Amino acid sequence: MHESIIKFLEKQNKIKRENRRQFLLDNNICERIYNPVEDSEYSEEYPFRDRDTNKWYKKEPLDVTDEEFELIQKAYNEAHTSEKPESNVVAIIFIIFGWITLIAGLIESLAAASDDKGKTFIVSLFIIHFAFTILSSMIYFGFGEVIKLLHSINNK
Repeated sequence: MHESIIKFLEKQNKIKRENRRQFLLDNNICERIYNPVEDSEYSEEYPFRDRDTNKWYKKEPLDVTDEEFELIQKAYNEAHTSEKPESNVVAIIFIIFGWITLIAGLIESLAAASDDKGKTFIVSLFIIHFAFTILSSMIYFGFGEVIKLLHSINNK
């Protein structure tokens, strides 16, 4: 076999091994190796802390065979293809409040910027009122998005 083909195949195998290792680590298919030094501090080598024992550890992926890895990937794919995004009622309520605030604020801004008879319209007054409306509604939208993200992190 040609030398460049051998180098290419070696490089692809290295990438494949690293992807496999990362997949196992990401899915917590690993063992904990604790720092042998008692009362140790954080280090690059042992970046995780066990809150129960208060010891630092590192994760090493389990040594699985190719057949086991295929089964793990198959189970992972089945679990993640059937997942439907869960909705959070609180997040939806915040987003609805955001829209209500935006629509009501637009109406209020239009009413505040026009005089009693509706013949004149003060643009600067409208802009000031509507700026506060946008700010208020963005706070509601922001809280809704934060709650969605926290909910999705909690479900992982």
